Amino acid sequence: MRYLLLLLPLSLCALDLHYNPWFGRDKEFEVGPYYTFRHYDRLDCEGDGNTSDYANIIGASFNFTWAPDWFFYSQVDLADTRHLNFNLNQWLLFVNTKWCDDIVGDCVSFTTGLQFAINTNHSLRQEILYHTGEWEFELHAAVGKEYAIFENWIFRGFLDLAVGIADRGTPWGKGLLAFEYNMYDCHYFALLARSWIGFGDQTLRCDQPFKGYGSLAHQNLDLGLAYQWSACEWGLFGIEGYIGVASKNYPKIPLEFTLFWRYNFGI
Repeated sequence: MRYLLLLLPLSLCALDLHYNPWFGRDKEFEVGPYYTFRHYDRLDCEGDGNTSDYANIIGASFNFTWAPDWFFYSQVDLADTRHLNFNLNQWLLFVNTKWCDDIVGDCVSFTTGLQFAINTNHSLRQEILYHTGEWEFELHAAVGKEYAIFENWIFRGFLDLAVGIADRGTPWGKGLLAFEYNMYDCHYFALLARSWIGFGDQTLRCDQPFKGYGSLAHQNLDLGLAYQWSACEWGLFGIEGYIGVASKNYPKIPLEFTLFWRYNFGI
Protein backbone atom coordinates (compact mmCIF):
# COMPACT_ATOMS: atom_id res chain seq x y z
CA MET A 1 0.00 0.00 0.00
CA ARG A 2 2.85 2.41 0.81
CA TYR A 3 4.31 1.74 -2.65
CA LEU A 4 0.99 2.63 -4.30
CA LEU A 5 0.84 5.92 -2.43
CA LEU A 6 4.27 6.84 -3.79
CA LEU A 7 3.30 5.96 -7.34
CA LEU A 8 0.10 7.94 -7.66
CA PRO A 9 1.51 11.49 -7.94
CA LEU A 10 4.17 10.48 -10.49
CA SER A 11 2.19 9.16 -13.43
CA LEU A 12 -0.54 11.62 -14.36
CA CYS A 13 -2.17 10.78 -17.67
CA ALA A 14 -5.26 12.63 -18.84
CA LEU A 15 -6.29 11.79 -22.39
CA ASP A 16 -4.09 14.51 -23.92
CA LEU A 17 -1.49 14.80 -21.17
CA HIS A 18 -0.01 11.37 -21.98
CA TYR A 19 1.99 13.19 -24.67
CA ASN A 20 4.08 14.88 -21.98
CA PRO A 21 7.84 14.10 -21.89
CA TRP A 22 7.86 12.78 -18.30
CA PHE A 23 7.26 9.12 -17.62
CA GLY A 24 6.24 7.18 -14.52
CA ARG A 25 8.36 4.81 -12.49
CA ASP A 26 10.02 1.82 -14.12
CA LYS A 27 7.61 -1.10 -14.64
CA GLU A 28 4.60 0.94 -13.53
CA PHE A 29 1.14 0.25 -14.97
CA GLU A 30 -1.85 2.59 -15.14
CA VAL A 31 -5.33 1.48 -16.21
CA GLY A 32 -8.82 2.95 -16.10
CA PRO A 33 -12.05 3.86 -17.91
CA TYR A 34 -13.07 7.22 -19.39
CA TYR A 35 -16.18 8.91 -20.76
CA THR A 36 -16.14 11.77 -23.31
CA PHE A 37 -19.03 13.96 -24.43
CA ARG A 38 -18.80 16.19 -27.52
CA HIS A 39 -21.27 18.61 -29.08
CA TYR A 40 -21.44 21.23 -31.80
CA ASP A 41 -24.32 23.28 -33.23
CA ARG A 42 -23.04 23.87 -36.75
CA LEU A 43 -20.26 22.95 -39.15
CA ASP A 44 -18.10 25.41 -41.05
CA CYS A 45 -19.11 24.00 -44.43
CA GLU A 46 -20.71 24.79 -47.78
CA GLY A 47 -24.09 23.57 -49.01
CA ASP A 48 -27.37 22.72 -47.30
CA GLY A 49 -27.91 20.17 -44.56
CA ASN A 50 -25.84 21.78 -41.78
CA THR A 51 -27.08 20.27 -38.49
CA SER A 52 -25.85 19.85 -34.93
CA ASP A 53 -24.34 16.63 -33.63
CA TYR A 54 -23.20 15.03 -30.40
CA ALA A 55 -21.06 12.08 -29.38
CA ASN A 56 -20.89 9.87 -26.31
CA ILE A 57 -17.60 7.99 -26.17
CA ILE A 58 -16.88 5.26 -23.60
CA GLY A 59 -13.49 3.61 -23.44
CA ALA A 60 -10.58 2.29 -21.43
CA SER A 61 -6.89 3.15 -21.45
CA PHE A 62 -3.70 1.41 -20.40
CA ASN A 63 -0.13 2.64 -20.10
CA PHE A 64 3.17 1.17 -19.00
CA THR A 65 6.65 2.59 -18.34
CA TRP A 66 9.68 0.44 -19.07
CA ALA A 67 13.28 0.83 -18.04
CA PRO A 68 12.56 3.97 -17.62
CA ASP A 69 13.09 5.49 -21.08
CA TRP A 70 10.13 3.84 -22.83
CA PHE A 71 6.44 4.62 -22.41
CA PHE A 72 3.54 2.66 -23.94
CA TYR A 73 -0.05 3.93 -24.07
CA SER A 74 -3.13 2.27 -25.57
CA GLN A 75 -6.85 2.99 -25.60
CA VAL A 76 -9.97 1.50 -27.15
CA ASP A 77 -13.45 3.00 -27.16
CA LEU A 78 -17.05 2.86 -28.39
CA ALA A 79 -18.94 5.88 -29.76
CA ASP A 80 -22.59 6.87 -30.07
CA THR A 81 -23.61 9.89 -32.19
CA ARG A 82 -26.78 11.35 -33.65
CA HIS A 83 -26.27 9.23 -36.77
CA LEU A 84 -24.45 6.22 -35.32
CA ASN A 85 -25.61 3.86 -32.60
CA PHE A 86 -23.03 2.59 -30.12
CA ASN A 87 -20.27 1.03 -32.19
CA LEU A 88 -16.56 0.40 -32.03
CA ASN A 89 -14.82 3.70 -32.69
CA GLN A 90 -11.04 3.40 -32.38
CA TRP A 91 -8.09 1.40 -31.13
CA LEU A 92 -4.90 3.40 -30.54
CA LEU A 93 -1.30 2.58 -29.60
CA PHE A 94 1.33 5.21 -28.72
CA VAL A 95 5.00 4.35 -28.10
CA ASN A 96 7.26 7.08 -26.71
CA THR A 97 10.99 7.14 -25.95
CA LYS A 98 12.99 9.68 -23.92
CA TRP A 99 16.22 11.30 -25.14
CA CYS A 100 16.74 14.02 -22.51
CA ASP A 101 15.47 14.27 -18.93
CA ASP A 102 15.55 17.55 -17.00
CA ILE A 103 14.77 15.67 -13.76
CA VAL A 104 18.26 14.10 -13.82
CA GLY A 105 20.13 17.22 -14.91
CA ASP A 106 19.47 17.84 -18.59
CA CYS A 107 18.35 21.32 -19.63
CA VAL A 108 14.93 20.06 -20.81
CA SER A 109 13.06 16.79 -21.26
CA PHE A 110 12.73 15.65 -24.86
CA THR A 111 10.85 12.65 -26.25
CA THR A 112 9.83 11.27 -29.63
CA GLY A 113 6.99 8.85 -30.27
CA LEU A 114 5.00 6.96 -32.87
CA GLN A 115 1.22 6.64 -32.74
CA PHE A 116 -0.88 4.14 -34.68
CA ALA A 117 -4.69 4.11 -34.74
CA ILE A 118 -7.33 1.93 -36.37
CA ASN A 119 -10.75 3.55 -36.92
CA THR A 120 -13.89 1.78 -38.04
CA ASN A 121 -15.51 2.72 -41.34
CA HIS A 122 -18.69 3.75 -39.49
CA SER A 123 -16.84 6.18 -37.19
CA LEU A 124 -14.81 7.58 -40.11
CA ARG A 125 -18.05 8.97 -41.60
CA GLN A 126 -18.91 10.99 -38.47
CA GLU A 127 -17.64 14.59 -38.47
CA ILE A 128 -17.70 14.73 -34.69
CA LEU A 129 -15.29 11.80 -34.23
CA TYR A 130 -12.40 13.59 -36.00
CA HIS A 131 -10.88 10.80 -38.13
CA THR A 132 -8.93 11.05 -41.38
CA GLY A 133 -8.74 7.41 -42.45
CA GLU A 134 -9.21 3.85 -41.27
CA TRP A 135 -5.45 3.60 -40.57
CA GLU A 136 -3.62 6.59 -39.10
CA PHE A 137 0.06 7.14 -38.25
CA GLU A 138 1.56 10.07 -36.32
CA LEU A 139 5.14 10.99 -35.45
CA HIS A 140 5.42 13.02 -32.23
CA ALA A 141 8.13 15.13 -30.61
CA ALA A 142 7.71 16.77 -27.20
CA VAL A 143 9.87 19.13 -25.18
CA GLY A 144 9.20 20.25 -21.62
CA LYS A 145 10.64 21.84 -18.49
CA GLU A 146 9.80 21.02 -14.88
CA TYR A 147 10.32 23.14 -11.74
CA ALA A 148 10.49 21.30 -8.44
CA ILE A 149 10.94 21.83 -4.71
CA PHE A 150 12.94 18.96 -3.25
CA GLU A 151 11.49 15.76 -4.83
CA ASN A 152 8.09 17.16 -5.84
CA TRP A 153 7.45 19.07 -9.04
CA ILE A 154 5.37 22.23 -8.62
CA PHE A 155 5.07 23.66 -12.12
CA ARG A 156 5.86 22.31 -15.56
CA GLY A 157 5.07 23.02 -19.17
CA PHE A 158 5.51 21.16 -22.43
CA LEU A 159 4.89 21.43 -26.16
CA ASP A 160 4.06 18.40 -28.30
CA LEU A 161 4.14 18.62 -32.11
CA ALA A 162 3.09 15.87 -34.50
CA VAL A 163 2.76 15.12 -38.21
CA GLY A 164 0.46 12.40 -39.48
CA ILE A 165 -0.66 10.44 -42.51
CA ALA A 166 -3.53 8.01 -43.10
CA ASP A 167 -4.42 5.36 -45.67
CA ARG A 168 -6.22 8.09 -47.62
CA GLY A 169 -6.03 11.84 -48.08
CA THR A 170 -3.17 14.20 -47.29
CA PRO A 171 -0.87 14.70 -44.26
CA TRP A 172 -1.75 16.84 -41.25
CA GLY A 173 -0.06 18.58 -38.35
CA LYS A 174 -1.03 18.73 -34.66
CA GLY A 175 0.11 20.74 -31.69
CA LEU A 176 -0.54 20.55 -27.93
CA LEU A 177 0.66 23.16 -25.40
CA ALA A 178 0.17 22.49 -21.68
CA PHE A 179 1.03 24.21 -18.41
CA GLU A 180 0.54 22.11 -15.26
CA TYR A 181 0.49 22.95 -11.55
CA ASN A 182 0.87 20.48 -8.68
CA MET A 183 -0.72 21.38 -5.33
CA TYR A 184 0.46 19.21 -2.41
CA ASP A 185 0.82 16.12 -4.63
CA CYS A 186 -2.96 15.81 -4.35
CA HIS A 187 -4.54 18.33 -6.75
CA TYR A 188 -3.29 18.83 -10.29
CA PHE A 189 -4.37 21.62 -12.65
CA ALA A 190 -3.57 22.19 -16.33
CA LEU A 191 -4.14 24.87 -18.96
CA LEU A 192 -4.30 23.38 -22.46
CA ALA A 193 -4.30 24.54 -26.07
CA ARG A 194 -4.45 22.21 -29.06
CA SER A 195 -4.63 22.61 -32.81
CA TRP A 196 -5.10 20.32 -35.81
CA ILE A 197 -4.33 21.46 -39.38
CA GLY A 198 -5.12 19.39 -42.44
CA PHE A 199 -3.03 19.96 -45.57
CA GLY A 200 -5.77 18.94 -48.01
CA ASP A 201 -7.19 21.11 -50.79
CA GLN A 202 -10.91 20.43 -50.48
CA THR A 203 -13.74 22.23 -48.69
CA LEU A 204 -16.14 20.54 -46.29
CA ARG A 205 -19.58 20.23 -47.88
CA CYS A 206 -22.72 19.52 -45.87
CA ASP A 207 -24.67 18.31 -48.92
CA GLN A 208 -22.28 15.44 -49.70
CA PRO A 209 -21.48 12.23 -47.79
CA PHE A 210 -18.66 12.77 -45.32
CA LYS A 211 -15.68 10.42 -45.75
CA GLY A 212 -13.25 11.75 -43.16
CA TYR A 213 -11.02 14.81 -42.83
CA GLY A 214 -8.18 13.35 -44.91
CA SER A 215 -8.66 15.48 -48.05
CA LEU A 216 -9.89 18.68 -46.35
CA ALA A 217 -8.09 21.97 -45.76
CA HIS A 218 -9.32 22.07 -42.16
CA GLN A 219 -8.04 23.99 -39.15
CA ASN A 220 -9.05 24.33 -35.53
CA LEU A 221 -7.87 25.79 -32.23
CA ASP A 222 -9.25 24.56 -28.90
CA LEU A 223 -8.56 25.86 -25.40
CA GLY A 224 -8.99 23.62 -22.38
CA LEU A 225 -8.67 22.99 -18.67
CA ALA A 226 -7.90 19.80 -16.75
CA TYR A 227 -8.15 18.89 -13.08
CA GLN A 228 -7.00 15.68 -11.40
CA TRP A 229 -7.36 14.55 -7.81
CA SER A 230 -5.24 11.84 -6.21
CA ALA A 231 -7.37 9.72 -3.87
CA CYS A 232 -4.40 7.68 -2.66
CA GLU A 233 -5.11 3.95 -2.84
CA TRP A 234 -8.40 4.65 -4.65
CA GLY A 235 -6.61 5.99 -7.71
CA LEU A 236 -6.71 9.22 -9.66
CA PHE A 237 -9.96 10.99 -10.65
CA GLY A 238 -10.05 13.73 -13.24
CA ILE A 239 -11.94 15.91 -15.70
CA GLU A 240 -10.68 17.50 -18.91
CA GLY A 241 -12.62 20.01 -21.02
CA TYR A 242 -12.14 21.92 -24.29
CA ILE A 243 -13.98 24.64 -26.20
CA GLY A 244 -13.25 25.52 -29.81
CA VAL A 245 -12.29 29.15 -30.46
CA ALA A 246 -11.43 29.02 -34.19
CA SER A 247 -12.22 26.58 -36.99
CA LYS A 248 -12.30 26.13 -40.77
CA ASN A 249 -13.94 23.19 -42.56
CA TYR A 250 -14.59 21.84 -39.08
CA PRO A 251 -17.28 22.04 -36.36
CA LYS A 252 -17.92 25.60 -35.12
CA ILE A 253 -17.28 26.17 -31.39
CA PRO A 254 -17.25 22.46 -30.47
CA LEU A 255 -17.51 21.55 -26.80
CA GLU A 256 -15.87 18.51 -25.23
CA PHE A 257 -15.36 17.17 -21.72
CA THR A 258 -13.93 13.92 -20.41
CA LEU A 259 -14.31 12.19 -17.06
CA PHE A 260 -11.76 9.54 -16.18
CA TRP A 261 -10.38 7.34 -13.43
CA ARG A 262 -6.86 5.88 -13.27
CA TYR A 263 -5.38 3.19 -11.03
CA ASN A 264 -1.61 2.74 -10.69
CA PHE A 265 0.32 -0.34 -9.67
CA GLY A 266 3.91 -1.49 -10.07
CA ILE A 267 5.81 -4.74 -10.35
